[in-house]
Amino acid sequence: MPPGGVEIQGVVLRQTHASPVRPLPAGAAARGRAGERDGGRIQTGRKRGIEAARRERGETPPSPSAEPALTMSFLLFAITGLHVLILVLLFVATLDKSWWVLPDDETVNLWYDCLYDNSTQSWMCASVAESQWLHAVQALMVLALLFSSFAFVLFMYQLYTMERGGLFYATGVCQLLACLSVFTAALIYAIHVGEFHQHRQRGGSFGYCFVLAWLAFPLALLSGIMYIHLRKRE
Repeated sequence: MPPGGVEIQGVVLRQTHASPVRPLPAGAAARGRAGERDGGRIQTGRKRGIEAARRERGETPPSPSAEPALTMSFLLFAITGLHVLILVLLFVATLDKSWWVLPDDETVNLWYDCLYDNSTQSWMCASVAESQWLHAVQALMVLALLFSSFAFVLFMYQLYTMERGGLFYATGVCQLLACLSVFTAALIYAIHVGEFHQHRQRGGSFGYCFVLAWLAFPLALLSGIMYIHLRKRE
């Protein structure tokens, strides 16, 4: 068996020794550290040169937090505008007079039929119908308007008082309740419209207030979902 080896069944395994790692000379290490310092100085000089050129052109360096703040501001503006649009739709749909259009272009609202009496020179108003379903539609439309108005006020309050990172759960729940109310009101009116106007002329069509109520439903649903997932940032 050769020296420095082990023989196993006729196979000679030689023992090798790993050569020790030699440390770098002190001069080479010093030169490496000096190169790193020089590289850092060059990068710093380049940054300063870029900033000086921007100042000469009148440009302001971008702030690290400017982009998130701009995105949050745009999102808040969009959500506020959407909520105001929903309030306008609900207000017009609830109080205006074109839920049903008769063949002679006469319009009927949710509340009263008013006729002007020339002999007495006064308005004579009567309820549109005595149906309980119509009363339910009236109540639900008012509730939708109130829920959405309260949600808007609550959103403004939370926007200025809630801590950073909080969610607008309460505002979203109120807006979803408004969505559910206007959906139920429009659905009941569509199903029982013949009962509401059985003493009037045959025929007719839905007016623009009915269309506005249906339009407010998906917008309020979208707004409520956005409020629930919206997180306040500085």
